[in-house]
Formats: sequence, structure tokens, C-alpha cells
Amino acid sequence: MGAGSSKSKPRRHISAYHKRKLAKMAKLRQNYDVEGFKGRVITLYHVTSVDASKSIVNSKKMLRGTMGMFGGGIYFAETIDIANSKAHQSGATITADVNLGFSLICRQSEPNINYENLHFTYGCNSVKGFGCVSNTEYVVYNWGQVVITNVSIEGNDYYTNSKVTKKRHYCKNSLCLYYKGKHIGNCRKMCSNSSCIYNGEYHLAKCSS
Repeated sequence: MGAGSSKSKPRRHISAYHKRKLAKMAKLRQNYDVEGFKGRVITLYHVTSVDASKSIVNSKKMLRGTMGMFGGGIYFAETIDIANSKAHQSGATITADVNLGFSLICRQSEPNINYENLHFTYGCNSVKGFGCVSNTEYVVYNWGQVVITNVSIEGNDYYTNSKVTKKRHYCKNSLCLYYKGKHIGNCRKMCSNSSCIYNGEYHLAKCSS
């Protein structure tokens, strides 16, 4: 190999099976109201009891519940105040980086949703409860999508994940849907078309009008 030349990175091979799977997921998402993108991560909040929070810290896992408005999942809010207002128990606040990926937007109660039908029926990774709840909430159904970054008990730090907080980068684009949050990929600007039903939201398809 001559001087000054460099090795090119080998192309990642995608099998025919995975190509068919990706095409199927994309087609499913076209049929439903969906937002987000692959690998989308947002910092969200969950309020629970002191005992439950200590158990979560010890196991490093947040396990899903058995029931809820959007099925038995792990529920999060966009702010601590909203998380407090929705909590069934209180005393501890969990801050987590949640891999939402593609979110199925639910505008009514869907108590039968679970990880399997969310993925294979809708091609999504999470649920966004919007319009049918007092404040927006997000739900995931797999503890592997949740990275706990901080747990505070009665306002005092009980646990901090230093490996995550050192690497965290917050979006500084005020026009982005995830401003002051963490996301992977390009910024997502909110719809500014006042005639569109998704005005003020991010949506994948063209404006509705």
C-alpha cells in the first residue's frame, strides 16, 4: 500500500432477513401516529417510594408494573413536578436516560399494550400518552431501555451514576423538540404550521394541511 493511502472502513453487511425486518417496521409505522427516530434518548423522571428506589438502585433495574393506562410498563414524566403529580407513592425521585426510539402516540387508554405487540404490531419502542392524560407521559416495557442517572430521597442525592453524567451532552438548540434533553442523531424541529394538527409537535409525515 502506497504512502499516504489509508484503509477504508469495511461496509456493514445487512442480511436479507434484517432488511425485510427493517422494511416491515417502517411500513408499520406509516399506518400509525408515530414520533421519534431510532436510538432517541431523553432524560425523564419517575417518582416512587423510598424502599422501592433503594431496591432499584441495588438491582440497577426498573421493572415494569402489572397494569396501567397503557398496560404494565415503566412510566415516566417530562418534569419532576409532573412525575410527583402522577405518582402513586412518593419520597424518591428517579432521573433516567430513557431510550424511547420510535414512540406510538396514544390519544386514548390502551391497557392491553405490551412489549411484544408494541414492537411487532406497531413497529415502535415506546408509548407516548398525549391528550388523554393531564400531562404527557412516556412508557417503555423493557428495563434495558432505562439507564438510571440519579436517585434522590427527600430532596437529597442517594445515588448518582457518574459514568453516565460525565458523558451526558444536552441539546442546546432551542428549536429542537429535545432542547435541554439528550438525543442521538440530528435535531428534531417542532412543526410551526398553525394549520397542521401536529402544530407544536414533531411528526414524521408531511403536514396534515
